[in-house]
Amino acid sequence: MLTMKMKKFLICLVGGICLAGGIMMLSNSTTKKLSNNYSHDITASLEKLEQEARERIEDYKGTEFSKKEMHLMLDQLLAHPVGKAVFISKGLNGENIQYFIGGAPTETNPMIRWFCDRSPVVLATRERFGIFQKELQKRLKDNAHFASIPCGIMNDLLKLDITGKQNIHFTGIDLDPESLMLATKNANERGYKDICSFKEADAWKLSAFTNMFDLVTSNGLNIYVKEDAKVTELYKELFKILKPGGTLITSFLVPPALVSQDATKQRIILGTIIGIGWQNFRTEELTRKQLAEAGFVDVEIIYDSQRMFPTVIAKKPAT
Repeated sequence: MLTMKMKKFLICLVGGICLAGGIMMLSNSTTKKLSNNYSHDITASLEKLEQEARERIEDYKGTEFSKKEMHLMLDQLLAHPVGKAVFISKGLNGENIQYFIGGAPTETNPMIRWFCDRSPVVLATRERFGIFQKELQKRLKDNAHFASIPCGIMNDLLKLDITGKQNIHFTGIDLDPESLMLATKNANERGYKDICSFKEADAWKLSAFTNMFDLVTSNGLNIYVKEDAKVTELYKELFKILKPGGTLITSFLVPPALVSQDATKQRIILGTIIGIGWQNFRTEELTRKQLAEAGFVDVEIIYDSQRMFPTVIAKKPAT
């Protein structure tokens, strides 16, 4: 399924048309292939993309912000390298994401400052990442073999503390060679080179890894898939590669529940100004049903404080 490489991997800002979203680490090829409503060619000129954005602003019928305010938001995005990356790619590359998640304490650009401090997608993702880290860390034991799919730069595993642990191994799986290259660089820089391996593979074709991992972490793929049956197939593949008794830690994007000024602003920035026009929300009920159909048991759902981007912990039966 994932064959077209556009740039480096993205961490996509999702949910621009609705009121919620999440930042997901994926290859750009993943995003391009899975987004049925992807609205522009990544190679299009900045000038053309800006013209399209200006036209969307002029055509916008809402009254939450004036057109002058919306044009200023676009100007501020384009005046900053991270903002420009979001605008052109409809997402962020792996090197820039830390700018938002880290809070950029010295940043003065009003639009980037708002993303760091107020954007629901950033706040939810920052919290979700912390939940993942806590749950991963407490399951890290001697002789553990963890996998990250899609791995991106694999910070989910490479930021874990392996002090005192013996015979740990991390495997990063991604279809984008550039993501794998950057993940390898990240592992080398963190001193984890000797405990890591990286494999190029499609997340829907993982038979080569059957019963290999004690834990699999997977963040982002399911929100790019419109068809529920295809998401269930993804869960079946992740189930397949876990050892009996193994654990899946993943997440999903829930339908928006709350309306706030920042959520409204986010909807306009991502949907009208940047032009993101796709997202796939799923309820907890549906997610539990899909995981059960895949074979998982003992499913635990941990919500972030905004109830936007829940973490899922699910077990493969021991026998």
